[in-house]
Amino acid sequence: MKLSKREVIMLTLLLIIALVFIEYRFILKPGLETFKKLQTEENDLINTIDNINFDLTVAKAMEKTRDENLTEIVDLSVPFLDGVAPDALLVFTHAMLQKHGFNPSIYGPSPLQSQLLTTDEATITRLTYRIKEIAVEYQALHKEAGEPTGGETAPAVTDKEIIDEVERYSVQVVATGTFAQIKELLDDFDSLNRTIIINSIYMTPVDTITGLLDIEFWVNYYGIEKLEPSDDPLNKWTRESQPVSTADPYVALPTPTPAPTEETAETTAETAAP
Repeated sequence: MKLSKREVIMLTLLLIIALVFIEYRFILKPGLETFKKLQTEENDLINTIDNINFDLTVAKAMEKTRDENLTEIVDLSVPFLDGVAPDALLVFTHAMLQKHGFNPSIYGPSPLQSQLLTTDEATITRLTYRIKEIAVEYQALHKEAGEPTGGETAPAVTDKEIIDEVERYSVQVVATGTFAQIKELLDDFDSLNRTIIINSIYMTPVDTITGLLDIEFWVNYYGIEKLEPSDDPLNKWTRESQPVSTADPYVALPTPTPAPTEETAETTAETAAP
């Protein structure tokens, strides 16, 4: 059957339309969808890269801030005692008084207390109110750096490992001394450059000729748990251990009677003979 020219043209157009449809349906459309998908993934990757760069910038800024805070905390914590050892501090107080020639009569130690800072001490509020947060992060970083191998898990840092408070230990002292001695004592405490505050000083003249005074004052020691533990010399026990004894030092022990010897017996016999 011979096709007419018109039919050939129509079949050609139909074939072209079919080819275009097939190309669009099975080639162009999937390609466009894949292209759009790749564009979306590219945009997501670009956003992810931007977020990573932003996070890196923020992390560097936070790391710098953290290092500055840690440096500030270390600097601010230097004068504080590394913890408070009441017995050792009481011995230290007694040694300071003896060093300057005082004659102490009463020591009145107070229970250990948590000291809250006042507004006048606002420059070190970060030390008391943020030390736990920063110190926990600091210890966590150190533990991550030294994380054991072989599948072992490093122990988690808990809040109990850090005490975010300033401890105060106060000792009331009643002693006899001179004005020059109390001044030397204050200068000596000040030369330590530690957070030791002496307050409530009362002085009553005893002898106007010798300048002897009855003196009463409080010695306040302040300590914290530091980021880097140290062996604080003020918390060391400096007195030697006393031997254990059950004897009462306030009761005179009986004098033992010596056992009689042969010479004593002969002398007694001669004295008793007529």
